[in-house]
Amino acid sequence: MVDKTTYLPEYEIYHIIPGFSCKTVVTLIAEAGDLHRFATSNKLSAFVGIDSRFNDSGEYKGSEFITKGGNKIAREVLFKAISNIASRATYGHQNHISD
Repeated sequence: MVDKTTYLPEYEIYHIIPGFSCKTVVTLIAEAGDLHRFATSNKLSAFVGIDSRFNDSGEYKGSEFITKGGNKIAREVLFKAISNIASRATYGHQNHISD
Protein backbone atom coordinates (compact mmCIF):
# COMPACT_ATOMS: atom_id res chain seq x y z
CA MET A 1 0.00 0.00 0.00
CA VAL A 2 2.88 2.35 0.74
CA ASP A 3 4.20 1.93 -2.82
CA LYS A 4 0.80 2.86 -4.25
CA THR A 5 0.43 6.04 -2.16
CA THR A 6 3.90 7.61 -2.16
CA TYR A 7 3.19 9.48 -5.41
CA LEU A 8 0.13 11.20 -3.96
CA PRO A 9 0.53 14.81 -2.74
CA GLU A 10 -1.34 13.92 0.47
CA TYR A 11 1.39 11.43 1.36
CA GLU A 12 3.98 14.20 1.69
CA ILE A 13 1.58 16.43 3.62
CA TYR A 14 0.90 13.73 6.20
CA HIS A 15 4.46 12.38 6.25
CA ILE A 16 6.05 15.68 7.35
CA ILE A 17 4.11 15.51 10.62
CA PRO A 18 6.49 14.26 13.33
CA GLY A 19 5.40 10.89 14.66
CA PHE A 20 3.38 9.80 11.61
CA SER A 21 4.76 6.53 10.26
CA CYS A 22 4.20 5.22 6.74
CA LYS A 23 1.42 2.94 8.00
CA THR A 24 -0.34 5.86 9.72
CA VAL A 25 -0.09 7.98 6.58
CA VAL A 26 -1.46 5.23 4.33
CA THR A 27 -4.37 4.57 6.70
CA LEU A 28 -5.29 8.25 6.86
CA ILE A 29 -5.15 8.56 3.07
CA ALA A 30 -7.38 5.50 2.76
CA GLU A 31 -9.91 6.88 5.24
CA ALA A 32 -9.89 10.64 4.52
CA GLY A 33 -9.06 10.57 0.82
CA ASP A 34 -8.17 13.76 -0.99
CA LEU A 35 -7.59 16.58 1.52
CA HIS A 36 -8.47 19.21 -1.07
CA ARG A 37 -12.14 18.24 -0.95
CA PHE A 38 -12.37 19.84 2.50
CA ALA A 39 -12.71 23.62 2.18
CA THR A 40 -11.62 24.28 5.77
CA SER A 41 -9.93 22.44 8.61
CA ASN A 42 -13.25 22.54 10.48
CA LYS A 43 -14.86 20.43 7.75
CA LEU A 44 -12.05 17.90 7.98
CA SER A 45 -12.46 17.82 11.78
CA ALA A 46 -16.19 17.19 11.36
CA PHE A 47 -15.53 14.38 8.86
CA VAL A 48 -13.22 12.66 11.33
CA GLY A 49 -15.55 13.39 14.25
CA ILE A 50 -13.25 15.48 16.43
CA ASP A 51 -15.22 18.70 16.22
CA SER A 52 -16.35 19.97 19.59
CA ARG A 53 -19.91 20.32 20.78
CA PHE A 54 -21.25 21.75 24.00
CA ASN A 55 -24.57 21.99 25.78
CA ASP A 56 -25.73 25.42 26.91
CA SER A 57 -29.17 26.38 28.08
CA GLY A 58 -29.88 29.71 29.73
CA GLU A 59 -27.59 30.00 32.75
CA TYR A 60 -26.32 26.44 32.41
CA LYS A 61 -22.91 26.11 30.76
CA GLY A 62 -22.10 22.51 29.90
CA SER A 63 -18.70 21.08 29.16
CA GLU A 64 -17.32 20.58 25.67
CA PHE A 65 -16.92 17.15 24.14
CA ILE A 66 -16.16 15.77 20.70
CA THR A 67 -19.05 14.60 18.56
CA LYS A 68 -17.59 11.20 17.54
CA GLY A 69 -19.94 11.29 14.57
CA GLY A 70 -17.39 10.95 11.80
CA ASN A 71 -15.02 8.31 10.52
CA LYS A 72 -14.18 6.02 13.45
CA ILE A 73 -11.05 4.48 11.95
CA ALA A 74 -9.51 7.85 11.05
CA ARG A 75 -10.30 9.13 14.56
CA GLU A 76 -8.64 6.09 16.17
CA VAL A 77 -5.53 6.39 13.99
CA LEU A 78 -5.20 10.10 14.79
CA PHE A 79 -5.65 9.42 18.51
CA LYS A 80 -2.90 6.78 18.52
CA ALA A 81 -0.57 8.97 16.46
CA ILE A 82 -1.04 11.96 18.77
CA SER A 83 -0.53 9.67 21.79
CA ASN A 84 2.78 8.52 20.29
CA ILE A 85 3.84 12.12 19.71
CA ALA A 86 3.00 13.01 23.32
CA SER A 87 4.82 10.00 24.75
CA ARG A 88 7.93 10.70 22.65
CA ALA A 89 7.91 14.28 23.91
CA THR A 90 8.37 13.04 27.48
CA TYR A 91 11.62 11.35 26.40
CA GLY A 92 13.18 14.48 24.94
CA HIS A 93 11.85 14.38 21.38
CA GLN A 94 10.13 17.77 21.48
CA ASN A 95 8.43 19.14 18.37
CA HIS A 96 5.95 21.84 17.47
CA ILE A 97 2.96 19.51 17.86
CA SER A 98 3.86 18.32 21.35
CA ASP A 99 4.52 21.92 22.42
